[in-house]
Amino acid sequence: MTDMRRIAPVLMVITVIGIIIPCSGVDFGLPAIEGLNVTNVTEIEKEGFIAINEQNWDKLLSISQSGLEQGLEDPVLYTMKGYALRKLGDSQNALIADSRAIEIQPNPVRYENRAMTHLSLGNYSAALSDAQNALSLKSDYGTAYATKALAFSFLGNNTAATENIDQAFLFLPDNAAILHIAGIVEMNNGNCSAAIAYFERSLAENAEYSLPWPTMPNATIELEIARNKCS
Repeated sequence: MTDMRRIAPVLMVITVIGIIIPCSGVDFGLPAIEGLNVTNVTEIEKEGFIAINEQNWDKLLSISQSGLEQGLEDPVLYTMKGYALRKLGDSQNALIADSRAIEIQPNPVRYENRAMTHLSLGNYSAALSDAQNALSLKSDYGTAYATKALAFSFLGNNTAATENIDQAFLFLPDNAAILHIAGIVEMNNGNCSAAIAYFERSLAENAEYSLPWPTMPNATIELEIARNKCS
């Protein structure tokens, strides 16, 4: 498997993870913020969710930026902007938008989104902190456990990585992204055959899931590397 520490600045993960659209069963967090034009924001947010469903990140960025330029200090729009920027490979500016969303109104998804952004930048300790903040607000947040597992794995704490991926599976046992991360954890643990099994299961569940940032190796690539390493 790819040595994830060797490619630290452009490592990987989940949603896998990231923003969750309503049809996925995870709350994006639509707050009532004093002073906002709620009707206008709601319409803009609807357009943003459509762009997310289409996986059209340029469109999502344009929609969220348009709303923010109207003076709508809406954490949902900042979250959408950060998500779009990370998907487009601009994690530095994504971090600014993610942080602003949390400043306005923190919630589990926003902390998890910023944790993902930190992972994409190789900021593993910061990713752990944000994922833990997400769990302090939502203790059954499976993707946050997976984020912690990945961060611990990159930091070389294999025991903690395994413990957290096991927790993630309690809530999301058949999620392609979680299975992908489990494969990475097992490869970093030196468990080649287990890693292959997880990558294969991830691909069987959903070989086309949207990666959290563009330079993250997908499960197909990881599986090939694992098979070569184990042969």
